[in-house]
Amino acid sequence: MRSIGRNLIYIVVLAALTALLLLADPFHLFSIPAAADNAQSSYETYAVEEGDTLWSIADEHLCDAYPDHNAYIAEVRRANNMNNSNIYEHELLLIPVEAK
Repeated sequence: MRSIGRNLIYIVVLAALTALLLLADPFHLFSIPAAADNAQSSYETYAVEEGDTLWSIADEHLCDAYPDHNAYIAEVRRANNMNNSNIYEHELLLIPVEAK
């Protein structure tokens, strides 16, 4: 009987913490907002191919919303919560594209 009460407390605490995380969403896990200076772009999923780099992806997809490759790459890294520029074959990335 005592363990049931303790388990119930753990479940309630876990549910409350989960609810707080979902409401706060500090890591933007559920939505990727466009950067403030780039409200005209939208995002598509891109499957990384062998030999791709962030620079080559920027070469192929750079749109007018970004002044140069570095700004585009910075947005790709931000949208994908990347700490570095390493990408891997078959990885899926959100990349900015011209709004349609």
